Amino acid sequence: MTVTDDLDLNLLLADTEEEILRVVANRDASTVGVYEMVRYHLGLDGSAGPRGKRMRPLLGLLAYASIAGDHQASLPGAAAVELGHNFSLVHDDIEDGDIERRHRPTLWAVHGIPQAINTGDLIFSLSRVALHRLSDLGFSDTKVLRLMRLYDETCVMLCEGQYIDIATSAQGEPMTVDLYFDMIGRKTAALISASIEAGALLATDDEDVIGHYRRFGWSLGLAFQLNDDLLGIWGVELQTGKVPTDIVRHKQTLPVLYAFEHATPADHARLTAIYKTDEPTDAEVAEVVAILERAGAADFTRSEAQRHRDQCLVELDGLSVIWPEGPREAHRDHPVRDQRLRRGRPRSRRRRSRSAGDWIRPGRCKPRRDPERPAKDGARHGRLWQKVSVGHNLKLHGMRADTGPRKWPAARGVEAHPRREHGPVQHGLSATWRSLGAVGRVQARRDQ
Repeated sequence: MTVTDDLDLNLLLADTEEEILRVVANRDASTVGVYEMVRYHLGLDGSAGPRGKRMRPLLGLLAYASIAGDHQASLPGAAAVELGHNFSLVHDDIEDGDIERRHRPTLWAVHGIPQAINTGDLIFSLSRVALHRLSDLGFSDTKVLRLMRLYDETCVMLCEGQYIDIATSAQGEPMTVDLYFDMIGRKTAALISASIEAGALLATDDEDVIGHYRRFGWSLGLAFQLNDDLLGIWGVELQTGKVPTDIVRHKQTLPVLYAFEHATPADHARLTAIYKTDEPTDAEVAEVVAILERAGAADFTRSEAQRHRDQCLVELDGLSVIWPEGPREAHRDHPVRDQRLRRGRPRSRRRRSRSAGDWIRPGRCKPRRDPERPAKDGARHGRLWQKVSVGHNLKLHGMRADTGPRKWPAARGVEAHPRREHGPVQHGLSATWRSLGAVGRVQARRDQ
């Protein structure tokens, strides 16, 4: 992966919304109203209200930029992901009977259920239309079709997860903890994982790299949902002093489901009785929180969130890192400096492709798969063997011809990516990790 310190999250968000507005612009006078509804739901109607976190497209852009060095070519995929997420929200609001989202009336509460259903369907269709621009940007048909397949399979999983949610709610009995993990995998982790995988597969053909990003996204999605479960019960009370909203709304989140399975018989009976109450009082809500804490639900949920957080770090550690170009003296004293920079040997200019995992001698083109074999007689300066990283094939400012438009060099008619100054820098996904409020700090480290 490429590491860079010049990713401005606000710029990425602004570019994403500009791309979305390109897709949801008015088409003709007779259908202006439905596009106004689309922009209203997305928070892009010119009002000053909240627009949502845009977390999923942001993750996809960062995944692409971490490999390709820039985010512009992946904007259609980011727009598709955000539109796909929002079509499901329009339908969720109807199915759950929610009359408010992001502190303003939901679409169906303003325009009625029939128009809201139709608008949700339109947003889904527009999410697929957004992907068409990838062909205009130079991505191969094979690449675009693979991305569409990933998108369609993810939407199927979203609907399956929503079915589980609705079906178990209608039964009046709490679902099992195992079924809950299945549900949030489909409803939450699938789309986050697909967002990150989409960014990776647009930037590289290396299946091992794409797999690391996919698994990173899945674990991140689960950790994100479990952290949200904790905040829905304990976070709101700590921050605002208000009663836990998830309990008031009888939401079946992991702490509650764990307590149903592990509470004492007396606590189980009381928890069941309160959850059947239409409007629990503040005292009853506090009693539920006490039951959850006695059952160890908070500790279990927190430990599961941390376990998936740790798995995210494992996947990131499995990726190689290359450095921005610049004065090699700036990298010389860093513990994970590039071996080529340390030895001061120029990169080979030959365009021979390597496989990730090959071992090569810096400054030489001949690959060698056995790093343990002694160097040939006459080798000088103690040159070391090193693994081929993703960047060996993708370069720092460009990609292979079959992965999308090149960004290097400018002589080929494409504006060159600005040369970075110097210094070891943080990986873009690490910045997103911190921006999501998750615990710990993700550091990009060299693949050993």
